Amino acid sequence: LAERREHDGAISMMRKYGHQTGEIWQQIRGDMPEDIMD
Repeated sequence: LAERREHDGAISMMRKYGHQTGEIWQQIRGDMPEDIMD
């Protein structure tokens, strides 16, 4: 549940701040297990 909440938070952040945050999220994704990233 906490993982899903973090994921949804990152999605809203991307929508809010756009491409710049998207790039940061790509870097964060690299450190996360693939199964969290649906």
